[in-house]
Amino acid sequence: MKKSAIFTLSAVLLSSVALSSCNDDESVFVLGNIPFAEFFAGEADSFDALSSATVKVANGNLTYGTFHEKADALEKSTFSGITFPVKVSKKALERSGFTQVTDQSPAFDLTVTTKGKTTTLRYAGKQNLYENAAHSYYILSETPAYYKEATLKNGSLAFGKIAGAAEDLGTLYIAQKADPKHTKGFEYALYTDAGKTALSFDDADTAQSVDSGTVSPAKLNSVRAIIATTSDGKRYGLTMLKNVWRGSEFGASADSELAGKKITALTFVTEKGVHTAKSFVLGTSEKIDGKTVVTFADGATAADSFVATANYAK
Repeated sequence: MKKSAIFTLSAVLLSSVALSSCNDDESVFVLGNIPFAEFFAGEADSFDALSSATVKVANGNLTYGTFHEKADALEKSTFSGITFPVKVSKKALERSGFTQVTDQSPAFDLTVTTKGKTTTLRYAGKQNLYENAAHSYYILSETPAYYKEATLKNGSLAFGKIAGAAEDLGTLYIAQKADPKHTKGFEYALYTDAGKTALSFDDADTAQSVDSGTVSPAKLNSVRAIIATTSDGKRYGLTMLKNVWRGSEFGASADSELAGKKITALTFVTEKGVHTAKSFVLGTSEKIDGKTVVTFADGATAADSFVATANYAK
């Protein structure tokens, strides 16, 4: 079911010098925290979002590009939406009353433990959006290649579809997991070739790792969401942690609207781009003696679709 792309504006005025010094009718590009429902309203017929139950805040290399309110003492929070470039009139933004993040906003640290290893990452400047409220924003100095346009209608803002043509990823190698780890349904690992090179994107932002008194760059997650198009013309939004892991794995539960559908395209919304694959080579992935074994048949040919077949057997 489609979600509304409308959110109510408050009457509070902002005092941003960067905005007030310009013509109200001009537009500005910002990075904005867009709730899932408002982001997918122009992109998909439905989407799988996290439930209202809280989830432990994950490291930025898994979930950066989503946003959440500040975590509580137990490091728990609910991921609320997607951070994405937005084109909006300065007049509408000045009237919004939303929180502005700047390069002078205080940095914050998040510490997580994964598989026994503790990591602390420091987020600064625009990265403050990662732990901030819906509709918070950061003013961009350059025009992004991809963005959503927000327009003022009857006192509210509405988001349009993503502007900018998607880049062709070429043939994507997809290995179905024999034993889904994250869902009771289906899961696929994504590769760029039969040599099993995991799908990745080069546009990821970096935070600072501040472990053991040393500071070093740490690559953050690049993928914001995946949109699956099916043979019946429907589009399904897939979100981080719920359906997408590390940007190179995706899946859904057996009762998802996507289960059993023939997928004809996968569109990846990333840090700075949009990429689409419409050609697929199918393979398998399974654990043997604790090691992941990925297999693509010799001479396997590409297909223009594949069926999201649930194979959870437990």
